[in-house]
Amino acid sequence: MKIKALEMCGPGFFWTWCYCLWFVPNLYGESAVTAPGENESWLFVLLSAAIVQFIVLLCLRKRHLSAFPLLYAIAPLLVFGGTLLIELSRISSINGLYLSGSIVAGASSAFLWHLWGDYYASTRNDNGEGIAFGFGATLLASIALTSFTPPVVSCIFVAVTPLLSGGMLIALKRMRKHANYPPSASSM
Repeated sequence: MKIKALEMCGPGFFWTWCYCLWFVPNLYGESAVTAPGENESWLFVLLSAAIVQFIVLLCLRKRHLSAFPLLYAIAPLLVFGGTLLIELSRISSINGLYLSGSIVAGASSAFLWHLWGDYYASTRNDNGEGIAFGFGATLLASIALTSFTPPVVSCIFVAVTPLLSGGMLIALKRMRKHANYPPSASSM
């Protein structure tokens, strides 16, 4: 039961970060900074994430991302750090905080997303409906939380969500000692 709960909520917290950081106006309250969805700077997150997606695929043709265990801690920490930079740009006059935070958060979020995909590819999970329900419930509850709490609380919660997602992934990897990957197309 514990594994199923982690599998259901972990990716939900990842997508909470994605959605709430960019599309919940409460996070930007009375800030002098333009909300990310209202200017083109949020594209840096998307661009850096997309570049990493292609780099991972090109560099890891014969290995899985799970072969690099440090990534399980580093990726969520970097998403957290990048998010803090994005959020600190609201109260700072330093122009580079938003851009550098966006690039760090985008690139590292791509690794965290790949690590979740790697986990699901290795588990032969037969609980797709439960995972989708937990994912959706986590996301909706988080949107409600960040929409109706003070901006400071919302910002802290959104910054912490990658750590929650990464922590759940680490816990799952420890509970499931071995991976059971399907055969790749090249080995058939």
